[in-house]
Amino acid sequence: MQLREALDGGEDVGRRTGRGRLLRGPGERGPAPPMSTPKAYGPVRQGQRGILSAWDPATQKERWFAPVGGQSGGGALSTAGNLVFQVTPQGSLLAYTADKGEKLLEIQTNLRGAMGPPMTFMLDGKQYVSLQGGQGAAGSGFGGGAASPILPKLLTFVLDGTARLAPANP
Repeated sequence: MQLREALDGGEDVGRRTGRGRLLRGPGERGPAPPMSTPKAYGPVRQGQRGILSAWDPATQKERWFAPVGGQSGGGALSTAGNLVFQVTPQGSLLAYTADKGEKLLEIQTNLRGAMGPPMTFMLDGKQYVSLQGGQGAAGSGFGGGAASPILPKLLTFVLDGTARLAPANP
């Protein structure tokens, strides 16, 4: 069937494309055609759900990667001081060297859910790294037990800081 015939009502369920799929038009009812999944690009590792990848734009090559992270939440930040900070959806704050990807630091923040990306600022000559996370309840609806709340918090770290993080809720 030609497209003109379909537009003139020759086919009431949609218009056929060259691949035999139906496209929905204005006012048409019924399920939409399945969406196609775009082809992956960039560094892809089978079985790996999240990575931190350092990409060199000059050479168009990956310099290093770390097998951490997740599908959503958290984020990464690079600094002029050769550091990369990453916050994972699982509540970790990690620091790497930007040039080689050597892990320098890993802090479990005891926060889960709604993890925001790290941010940095200078105050009185000191550099700080902050992150926000924790929202809702962990474990709600699983195993019949009560959920333990993970309340939102803003955490700020400094190189010579001495304060300790509060322990995780039991």
